[in-house]
Amino acid sequence: MRKVAAFALFSDVMSGDLAQHRYQSISDDIAAWRDAKGHLLESPEGSKIVFNDGRVADYDVFRSESNDGVLLDYRLTEPLPSALLRTIISVARLQNRVIVYVELQAAGGAYHLGPMHVDIRSPRIVRELVGKYDDWHVGEAPLSAKPFEFSGPEGATRLAAVLWHPKRNLPVLLVSSYEDRFLTDSFAEELATDLVGVAIVATIDAAAAWNLTAERGKDWSCYNGAVRLYWPQMGPTKNPLGNPLWTRFSLLSQGTKPQEATFDFKRQIRRQLLGLSAFVVAEPAEFTSIRLAYSRATIEAAREPLRNSDDWEGLAASYAEENTGLRNELEDKYTRVADLEAQVANLQLSLQWRHQEQAGEIVPEVDLPPSTVQEAVEKAIKDFPDILTFGRDVDTGVQGLAPDAGPPEKIYIYFQTLAEMVRLRRGPGLGLGLIPWLQNKGVSVSGESETIRGSTAENRRRTWNDGAGNRVFDLHLKPSDGTSPDRCVRIYFDYDDARRVAVVGWVGRHL
Repeated sequence: MRKVAAFALFSDVMSGDLAQHRYQSISDDIAAWRDAKGHLLESPEGSKIVFNDGRVADYDVFRSESNDGVLLDYRLTEPLPSALLRTIISVARLQNRVIVYVELQAAGGAYHLGPMHVDIRSPRIVRELVGKYDDWHVGEAPLSAKPFEFSGPEGATRLAAVLWHPKRNLPVLLVSSYEDRFLTDSFAEELATDLVGVAIVATIDAAAAWNLTAERGKDWSCYNGAVRLYWPQMGPTKNPLGNPLWTRFSLLSQGTKPQEATFDFKRQIRRQLLGLSAFVVAEPAEFTSIRLAYSRATIEAAREPLRNSDDWEGLAASYAEENTGLRNELEDKYTRVADLEAQVANLQLSLQWRHQEQAGEIVPEVDLPPSTVQEAVEKAIKDFPDILTFGRDVDTGVQGLAPDAGPPEKIYIYFQTLAEMVRLRRGPGLGLGLIPWLQNKGVSVSGESETIRGSTAENRRRTWNDGAGNRVFDLHLKPSDGTSPDRCVRIYFDYDDARRVAVVGWVGRHL
């Protein structure tokens, strides 16, 4: 079977009595987790669990003990529609601490020709244990089933210390707010639950986001509803975009509702990070030591009576049995190596199908988005100098907006769409009217009503400079709606047939 995810939980150092109590409590928690799945059937041939949905799973428990501590290994192998899923839970009580290791393995069904699709999730027992005890950690990173919160200038300083801590060994998934809200009310909490043990999930408010930008630079920032993954050991010379960033607009770019976007992003990031854990999270070395010592002690205990009674034939049989066991173990390891080699070959082949899996993924930004409306305008001026023309009144309109209104990356994407429209009008044409074409691109656009167009006073209010003179603007883009006046952005534009450019006369508040 292929290892698909792994989790390691290390407790703080504690007294021997507390370690024993923790160990026993966790054993009880695992039994409750097992019993919640179905009915346990025990027999000489082995234990099974009849799941509540009718499936039958194999279940085994192994106990090992040595001078170093006690270890319990639980193994549950359950059938899925097109695969087998094995959950291995190992709990060790050492002299003064407790360690839990959980590994998920999967294998396709026999003679099942086709990709193995298993939506791996962190086991409920991992979430429960992390939620029950507050001292779990892996390396230097604390584990939590809830998001950490960073707010205000002090929060930005504390977050920077976490992100650039030289010994941080888990990624940080940072969720920023926009207008004091996240993509959904439970977005961060759901991410923390899904990624417990493999990532630190944190939230940041607007004040902390701006202070983090001021402290570390825009290249490392996360703001306006964006989500960013900061890998461990980031250095000042590392590529900032190597730490993926998804803006709020890109999360919603598939035309989905926030709840649907939340579901899609959680599934994507869960698959990526849990899959990565399979390569980097290994079983603690203490477990192997306990098992080996216990195995040797068991064999020696069986041989001692044979030595005392001069039962050389029995002793020889014991060594022969051990030799057979070692030979079988070696054969198992050879089989394991062959299986791993086959997995590598299969993984190489599966890369040919990877593009199909990526097709539905939310792609991170390839460039850092603008952080303010002014930056969005300046970037559009720089990127589309011969396609978009901005009139002299644009700056006045921008000054009346909140810096992060729009949000700014959405405003810039609207400018990108206007530039695309101009290129098509210069070439083969749009194929339909301007407004329907923009609407098909996901842009909110409209013209003024007949009443407003027929009013001299209203036309005067909508007369701005177009880079060459003044004109009345009717068409306008609506990046944001239903917010406070300084956040309700309107972009008034027109297409100039003579210059073959789109002219922008106003970027400012809704009139």
